[in-house]
Amino acid sequence: MNARTWNLKLMATEDHPEATLAGVSQADATKLLRGLMHGPGSLEYAAVEAAIAGAGAGTDRHERPLAA
Repeated sequence: MNARTWNLKLMATEDHPEATLAGVSQADATKLLRGLMHGPGSLEYAAVEAAIAGAGAGTDRHERPLAA
């Protein structure tokens, strides 16, 4: 059985630039989408913040991909 992966594109906000997440697993994509749906005030949003924080290490702010 093939594992399904997703390519997700996050639109830019006042706090974060636009970013693309490539090859995200089904489970991680579900966590990220749930976090986006519930918003920054929710516990689920921690997955989104972790992906954004992990993407910023040592790369240019406008060209960094997110790692989920």
